[in-house]
Amino acid sequence: MNNYVSLIMAGGVGKRLWPLSRITRPKQFLKLIGDKTLLEYTYDRACRISGEDRCFIVAGQDLSDTIHTTLPNLDDRMIIKEPMGKNTFPCIALSIAYIKEIFGDGASIIAMPADHYITDESVFVRSGRFLLDLASESDYIFTLGIR
Repeated sequence: MNNYVSLIMAGGVGKRLWPLSRITRPKQFLKLIGDKTLLEYTYDRACRISGEDRCFIVAGQDLSDTIHTTLPNLDDRMIIKEPMGKNTFPCIALSIAYIKEIFGDGASIIAMPADHYITDESVFVRSGRFLLDLASESDYIFTLGIR
């Protein structure tokens, strides 16, 4: 059994997409492509990697209600609430501490932004699992990107 954990970073405010996005409705909560929000697409993709019971979302406390509106079946314990937004590193550090409390040191974590749209999700899922396997067998950190 794997010990994969997915972490979705959903705390951005989407300033560059104004006036479509607002502080109260950042771009990850907009239906820009298709009939789902960017967060819904990302959540579905992340769950394919780790399973719903190991898929966490980190965002500011002020976005908690919006997350629940977007993903109504999401258990509240799967939302890691940042006391204040301080960019990526503090967001990931807080999340790792939270996840470690639940799963211990053995979890391999894939962190991804909530506002990316990926057309070939099966390639992303396979690549994510491959890198999580490598991470679980080593002390390395990996980055998955596009060219």
